[in-house]
Amino acid sequence: MKYKSIFPNLADFLVISIFFLFAVSILVLSAANEKGKKVLIDTPDGRFEYYLDKNRILSFRGALGNYSIVISNGIVWVKDTNCPKKICKRFKISKVNDSIICIPNRISIRIVGDERGSVDGITE
Repeated sequence: MKYKSIFPNLADFLVISIFFLFAVSILVLSAANEKGKKVLIDTPDGRFEYYLDKNRILSFRGALGNYSIVISNGIVWVKDTNCPKKICKRFKISKVNDSIICIPNRISIRIVGDERGSVDGITE
């Protein structure tokens, strides 16, 4: 009967190292996301757009009641909501494509960037 070694060999270290470098590179690239310029807020009453450079507290009417959103120093978060679990209050967003969605209140908050760079190619 042949026994296998429980100690990792060189191939194991190589696979683990490649996986670790891949994971670190993904974290570094995601941390370099572009800061947002505007926030889009979709409510049952319509879509609203605000710039992130001005601090303010916004109030909206959601499906379950009042909904307060804070914009401060380019960061957006939910201050108060009437939804049952209040999961949306746990997050703060500031980078492009970050979002907070409150399904019970039917409100979504999304950070967008500069619209000028939206086209990435032209075909003829």
